[in-house]
Amino acid sequence: MKLITTEEGTHYRRWVNLIPAFFIPGSAQFLSGRRPRGIALFVLYLLLVIGLITFLIHPRTAHSVVDMGRLNWFLFPFWLLIAADSLRRPIPRLGFRGWGVFIAVCFGIPIMLALTVRAFFVQPFKVPTGAMQPTIMGNRKDSDGKQLLGDQILVNKLIYRFSEPRRGDVIVFRTEGIKSIKQDSCYVKRLTGLPGETIGIEPPYLLVNDKRVTEPGIFSTIAEGKDGYFGFCLATPTPAFSTPLTSPSARLTLGPDEYLVIGDNTRNSLDGRYFGPIKRTSIVGKAFYIFAPADRKRKIE
Repeated sequence: MKLITTEEGTHYRRWVNLIPAFFIPGSAQFLSGRRPRGIALFVLYLLLVIGLITFLIHPRTAHSVVDMGRLNWFLFPFWLLIAADSLRRPIPRLGFRGWGVFIAVCFGIPIMLALTVRAFFVQPFKVPTGAMQPTIMGNRKDSDGKQLLGDQILVNKLIYRFSEPRRGDVIVFRTEGIKSIKQDSCYVKRLTGLPGETIGIEPPYLLVNDKRVTEPGIFSTIAEGKDGYFGFCLATPTPAFSTPLTSPSARLTLGPDEYLVIGDNTRNSLDGRYFGPIKRTSIVGKAFYIFAPADRKRKIE
């Protein structure tokens, strides 16, 4: 880094300011001594990024967040203005340790924020299979044979820290400990049975304690075959599973910490009809929104 010595001390040439400005908008102003301005510009840029992401997530926009890379040109003029402003005052010499701290902050803060949000608040998932169709679409082909990618969903990981899972929730759960299915993976299904209940299927209806389930309304929609649904089907007997729900007379009683999950597309869903109940600790969170592709953005009901 080229240096220049003035009466105020040793500083970098002003073009060096563009380096920190590239990584974190407003950081060059902060390092050069204009700290309030640097913080304000960083917050402004961050709000612009959040605003763009919110715009892309909104169901009425023609793009989704997977287009974020292509739409970064929208943010470029703002970054250019902040970078130009950073040239007004040179940065004092930082030394090896100072640049090391700066680089650690540049990479550490975004990574920590992303990991924190993902671990405790909201996590995105891709859905490759059609087990939840038409609620959530998997990988498929259109009428022209073109490959279409499955929906990408957002999962609220915080909600079940303050409330209990409810019937009708679309949940994501971990497969560890569930026999005969892929381990170290996550599935998305609809929650149909709660602790202590006895579950059965009398096609096309789901039974809870020998009563047909009609609430919430999605259960009636599925059972009546509306909007692309096909009703609740029985499991097909297979040697790989105990298949507890293979006949209209079959019943499955859940324990005090057990839940039953079933896919909305029971014609093609590997779910609790085959592998039985899951534990409360297996539940990752509630799926609440489809954020991609653009033509599929909507709330998950």
